[in-house]
Amino acid sequence: MTLATRLLACSLALGLALPLAADQLLIFAAERKQFNSQLEFFPQEPGREKNLEGGAAYEGRILIGEDSVRADGERDSWIYLRKEKKLLRLHHHDQTYREYDLPIHLDKLQDEKERKATARKIADGRAEITLQKSDEIVPVGSWSARKFTLEVRLAGAHSGIIEVQTWHTTTLGVDTALYDELQRVRLGALPWNKDWQEAELGLPGFAVRRHQERQYEQWRWIRTLELLKIEEVPHAPEAFRPPAEYRRLPFTQPQPPSKDQEP
Repeated sequence: MTLATRLLACSLALGLALPLAADQLLIFAAERKQFNSQLEFFPQEPGREKNLEGGAAYEGRILIGEDSVRADGERDSWIYLRKEKKLLRLHHHDQTYREYDLPIHLDKLQDEKERKATARKIADGRAEITLQKSDEIVPVGSWSARKFTLEVRLAGAHSGIIEVQTWHTTTLGVDTALYDELQRVRLGALPWNKDWQEAELGLPGFAVRRHQERQYEQWRWIRTLELLKIEEVPHAPEAFRPPAEYRRLPFTQPQPPSKDQEP
Protein backbone atom coordinates (compact mmCIF):
# COMPACT_ATOMS: atom_id res chain seq x y z
CA MET A 1 0.00 0.00 0.00
CA THR A 2 1.48 3.35 -0.99
CA LEU A 3 1.81 6.25 1.44
CA ALA A 4 -0.96 8.18 -0.38
CA THR A 5 -3.29 5.19 -0.13
CA ARG A 6 -2.55 4.76 3.58
CA LEU A 7 -3.25 8.46 4.21
CA LEU A 8 -6.53 8.28 2.28
CA ALA A 9 -7.63 5.20 4.24
CA CYS A 10 -6.73 6.92 7.51
CA SER A 11 -8.67 10.03 6.54
CA LEU A 12 -11.75 7.98 5.64
CA ALA A 13 -11.57 6.09 8.93
CA LEU A 14 -11.33 9.32 10.90
CA GLY A 15 -14.23 10.78 8.92
CA LEU A 16 -16.43 7.80 9.70
CA ALA A 17 -15.55 8.09 13.39
CA LEU A 18 -16.64 11.71 13.62
CA PRO A 19 -20.19 12.45 14.85
CA LEU A 20 -22.72 13.95 12.48
CA ALA A 21 -22.61 17.72 12.20
CA ALA A 22 -24.53 19.57 14.88
CA ASP A 23 -27.74 21.46 14.17
CA GLN A 24 -28.59 24.97 15.32
CA LEU A 25 -31.62 25.40 17.61
CA LEU A 26 -33.19 28.86 18.02
CA ILE A 27 -35.52 29.17 21.02
CA PHE A 28 -38.17 31.90 21.30
CA ALA A 29 -40.50 33.13 24.01
CA ALA A 30 -43.89 33.69 22.39
CA GLU A 31 -47.34 34.77 23.52
CA ARG A 32 -50.81 35.23 22.06
CA LYS A 33 -53.42 37.50 23.65
CA GLN A 34 -56.96 38.09 22.42
CA PHE A 35 -59.33 40.71 23.82
CA ASN A 36 -62.89 41.89 23.29
CA SER A 37 -63.91 45.55 22.97
CA GLN A 38 -63.63 46.01 26.77
CA LEU A 39 -60.07 44.64 26.65
CA GLU A 40 -61.18 41.51 28.50
CA PHE A 41 -59.69 38.16 27.62
CA PHE A 42 -61.87 35.92 25.50
CA PRO A 43 -62.68 32.70 27.40
CA GLN A 44 -61.41 29.34 26.26
CA GLU A 45 -64.04 27.77 24.01
CA PRO A 46 -65.22 24.29 25.10
CA GLY A 47 -63.89 21.56 22.88
CA ARG A 48 -61.23 23.71 21.22
CA GLU A 49 -57.54 22.95 21.31
CA LYS A 50 -55.52 24.41 24.16
CA ASN A 51 -53.97 27.86 23.71
CA LEU A 52 -56.18 29.09 20.89
CA GLU A 53 -58.14 31.85 22.60
CA GLY A 54 -57.74 34.18 25.59
CA GLY A 55 -54.04 34.13 26.30
CA ALA A 56 -51.27 31.64 25.77
CA ALA A 57 -47.54 31.69 26.39
CA TYR A 58 -45.49 29.07 24.58
CA GLU A 59 -42.01 28.26 23.34
CA GLY A 60 -41.27 28.61 19.63
CA ARG A 61 -38.35 26.80 18.03
CA ILE A 62 -36.45 26.77 14.76
CA LEU A 63 -34.15 23.79 14.18
CA ILE A 64 -31.71 24.29 11.30
CA GLY A 65 -29.90 21.28 9.87
CA GLU A 66 -27.58 20.84 6.91
CA ASP A 67 -30.36 20.51 4.33
CA SER A 68 -33.54 20.47 6.44
CA VAL A 69 -35.23 22.94 8.75
CA ARG A 70 -38.11 22.69 11.22
CA ALA A 71 -40.19 25.50 12.73
CA ASP A 72 -42.37 24.78 15.79
CA GLY A 73 -45.15 27.22 16.57
CA GLU A 74 -48.09 27.26 18.93
CA ARG A 75 -50.04 24.41 17.37
CA ASP A 76 -48.23 23.26 14.25
CA SER A 77 -44.75 22.42 13.04
CA TRP A 78 -43.43 22.96 9.51
CA ILE A 79 -40.59 20.87 8.09
CA TYR A 80 -38.77 21.72 4.87
CA LEU A 81 -36.68 18.98 3.24
CA ARG A 82 -34.60 20.71 0.60
CA LYS A 83 -33.03 17.64 -1.04
CA GLU A 84 -36.33 15.73 -1.15
CA LYS A 85 -38.23 18.83 -2.31
CA LYS A 86 -40.94 18.32 0.28
CA LEU A 87 -42.79 20.44 2.83
CA LEU A 88 -44.53 18.88 5.83
CA ARG A 89 -47.09 20.43 8.16
CA LEU A 90 -47.61 18.64 11.47
CA HIS A 91 -50.84 19.24 13.42
CA HIS A 92 -50.05 18.29 17.01
CA HIS A 93 -53.55 18.64 18.50
CA ASP A 94 -54.87 15.64 16.54
CA GLN A 95 -51.56 13.98 15.56
CA THR A 96 -51.95 14.37 11.81
CA TYR A 97 -49.78 15.83 9.06
CA ARG A 98 -49.82 16.89 5.43
CA GLU A 99 -47.04 16.36 2.93
CA TYR A 100 -46.53 18.65 -0.06
CA ASP A 101 -44.32 18.00 -3.06
CA LEU A 102 -42.52 21.13 -4.21
CA PRO A 103 -43.38 23.33 -5.93
CA ILE A 104 -46.89 23.33 -4.48
CA HIS A 105 -49.85 23.61 -6.85
CA LEU A 106 -52.92 23.91 -4.63
CA ASP A 107 -55.28 23.94 -7.61
CA LYS A 108 -54.18 20.37 -8.40
CA LEU A 109 -54.57 19.19 -4.79
CA GLN A 110 -57.96 20.69 -3.95
CA ASP A 111 -61.45 19.92 -5.14
CA GLU A 112 -63.66 22.62 -6.69
CA LYS A 113 -65.13 23.77 -3.37
CA GLU A 114 -61.69 24.12 -1.79
CA ARG A 115 -60.33 25.98 -4.82
CA LYS A 116 -63.14 28.53 -4.57
CA ALA A 117 -62.51 28.98 -0.84
CA THR A 118 -58.79 29.47 -1.48
CA ALA A 119 -59.51 32.04 -4.21
CA ARG A 120 -61.66 34.01 -1.74
CA LYS A 121 -58.91 33.90 0.89
CA ILE A 122 -56.32 35.09 -1.63
CA ALA A 123 -58.55 37.99 -2.65
CA ASP A 124 -59.18 38.93 0.99
CA GLY A 125 -55.47 38.60 1.78
CA ARG A 126 -54.26 41.09 -0.81
CA ALA A 127 -52.65 43.86 1.18
CA GLU A 128 -51.60 47.47 1.03
CA ILE A 129 -48.44 47.69 3.11
CA THR A 130 -46.73 50.76 4.52
CA LEU A 131 -43.17 50.29 5.77
CA GLN A 132 -41.37 52.56 8.23
CA LYS A 133 -37.65 52.11 8.84
CA SER A 134 -35.83 53.28 11.94
CA ASP A 135 -32.16 54.20 12.13
CA GLU A 136 -32.07 53.39 15.84
CA ILE A 137 -30.11 50.29 16.83
CA VAL A 138 -31.25 48.73 20.13
CA PRO A 139 -30.09 45.67 22.08
CA VAL A 140 -32.40 42.64 21.96
CA GLY A 141 -30.92 39.92 24.11
CA SER A 142 -27.38 39.35 22.85
CA TRP A 143 -28.01 41.05 19.51
CA SER A 144 -28.14 44.57 18.13
CA ALA A 145 -31.30 45.09 16.10
CA ARG A 146 -32.99 47.71 13.92
CA LYS A 147 -36.73 48.35 14.18
CA PHE A 148 -39.14 48.18 11.25
CA THR A 149 -42.87 48.87 11.37
CA LEU A 150 -45.34 47.53 8.83
CA GLU A 151 -48.96 48.62 8.60
CA VAL A 152 -50.90 45.95 6.74
CA ARG A 153 -54.32 46.84 5.33
CA LEU A 154 -55.94 43.70 3.98
CA ALA A 155 -58.38 43.89 1.09
CA GLY A 156 -61.10 41.83 2.79
CA ALA A 157 -64.04 43.92 3.99
CA HIS A 158 -63.74 42.58 7.55
CA SER A 159 -59.99 42.03 7.75
CA GLY A 160 -59.09 45.13 9.76
CA ILE A 161 -55.61 46.61 10.15
CA ILE A 162 -52.53 44.73 11.28
CA GLU A 163 -49.49 46.51 12.70
CA VAL A 164 -46.23 44.60 12.85
CA GLN A 165 -43.23 45.93 14.74
CA THR A 166 -40.16 43.81 14.11
CA TRP A 167 -36.55 44.14 15.22
CA HIS A 168 -33.96 42.63 12.84
CA THR A 169 -30.30 41.85 13.33
CA THR A 170 -27.69 41.24 10.65
CA THR A 171 -25.23 39.73 13.17
CA LEU A 172 -27.15 36.67 14.33
CA GLY A 173 -24.17 34.35 13.94
CA VAL A 174 -26.26 31.56 12.36
CA ASP A 175 -27.02 30.92 8.69
CA THR A 176 -30.80 31.20 8.39
CA ALA A 177 -31.00 30.78 4.60
CA LEU A 178 -32.81 27.43 4.94
CA TYR A 179 -35.42 29.02 7.21
CA ASP A 180 -35.94 31.78 4.65
CA GLU A 181 -36.52 29.06 2.05
CA LEU A 182 -39.06 27.41 4.35
CA GLN A 183 -40.96 30.67 4.68
CA ARG A 184 -41.08 31.10 0.91
CA VAL A 185 -42.16 27.56 0.01
CA ARG A 186 -44.76 27.70 2.81
CA LEU A 187 -46.51 30.43 0.86
CA GLY A 188 -47.48 27.76 -1.64
CA ALA A 189 -49.60 26.12 1.06
CA LEU A 190 -50.86 29.42 2.52
CA PRO A 191 -50.96 31.74 -0.52
CA TRP A 192 -53.36 34.24 1.04
CA ASN A 193 -50.51 35.59 3.22
CA LYS A 194 -48.22 36.25 0.24
CA ASP A 195 -48.18 40.08 0.11
CA TRP A 196 -47.65 40.47 3.83
CA GLN A 197 -45.08 37.67 4.21
CA GLU A 198 -43.04 38.76 1.20
CA ALA A 199 -42.84 42.28 2.63
CA GLU A 200 -41.30 40.89 5.82
CA LEU A 201 -39.02 38.53 3.91
CA GLY A 202 -37.65 41.56 2.07
CA LEU A 203 -36.35 43.12 5.29
CA PRO A 204 -32.60 42.77 5.95
CA GLY A 205 -31.42 40.35 8.61
CA PHE A 206 -33.35 38.10 10.96
CA ALA A 207 -36.19 39.03 13.33
CA VAL A 208 -35.12 38.64 16.97
CA ARG A 209 -38.20 40.40 18.35
CA ARG A 210 -41.68 40.83 16.89
CA HIS A 211 -44.90 42.50 18.08
CA GLN A 212 -48.02 42.03 15.99
CA GLU A 213 -51.38 43.59 16.74
CA ARG A 214 -54.64 43.33 14.84
CA GLN A 215 -57.86 45.30 15.23
CA TYR A 216 -61.01 43.64 13.93
CA GLU A 217 -64.51 44.98 14.67
CA GLN A 218 -65.16 44.22 18.36
CA TRP A 219 -61.92 42.47 19.20
CA ARG A 220 -58.17 42.66 18.83
CA TRP A 221 -55.31 40.28 19.31
CA ILE A 222 -51.63 40.68 20.08
CA ARG A 223 -48.80 38.29 19.33
CA THR A 224 -45.25 38.67 20.57
CA LEU A 225 -42.09 36.75 19.83
CA GLU A 226 -38.52 37.17 21.08
CA LEU A 227 -35.41 35.11 20.49
CA LEU A 228 -33.97 33.93 23.81
CA LYS A 229 -30.97 31.84 22.85
CA ILE A 230 -29.25 29.74 20.20
CA GLU A 231 -27.96 26.28 21.03
CA GLU A 232 -25.87 23.77 19.11
CA VAL A 233 -27.53 20.35 19.37
CA PRO A 234 -26.62 16.89 18.03
CA HIS A 235 -28.13 16.10 14.65
CA ALA A 236 -31.30 14.00 15.06
CA PRO A 237 -32.77 12.87 11.70
CA GLU A 238 -36.08 11.95 13.37
CA ALA A 239 -36.68 15.60 14.24
CA PHE A 240 -37.26 16.25 10.53
CA ARG A 241 -39.85 13.47 10.12
CA PRO A 242 -43.44 13.06 11.35
CA PRO A 243 -43.72 10.88 14.47
CA ALA A 244 -44.71 7.30 13.66
CA GLU A 245 -48.09 7.70 15.33
CA TYR A 246 -49.09 10.71 13.20
CA ARG A 247 -51.63 10.04 10.43
CA ARG A 248 -51.11 11.50 6.99
CA LEU A 249 -54.06 13.54 5.75
CA PRO A 250 -55.27 13.44 2.14
CA PHE A 251 -55.93 16.69 0.31
CA THR A 252 -59.58 15.95 -0.37
CA GLN A 253 -60.60 16.69 3.21
CA PRO A 254 -61.00 20.20 4.68
CA GLN A 255 -57.77 21.50 6.15
CA PRO A 256 -57.60 22.53 9.83
CA PRO A 257 -58.13 26.26 10.44
CA SER A 258 -54.96 28.13 9.57
CA LYS A 259 -53.25 30.42 12.06
CA ASP A 260 -50.58 33.00 11.45
CA GLN A 261 -47.12 31.67 10.82
CA GLU A 262 -44.97 31.71 13.92
CA PRO A 263 -42.18 31.63 14.37
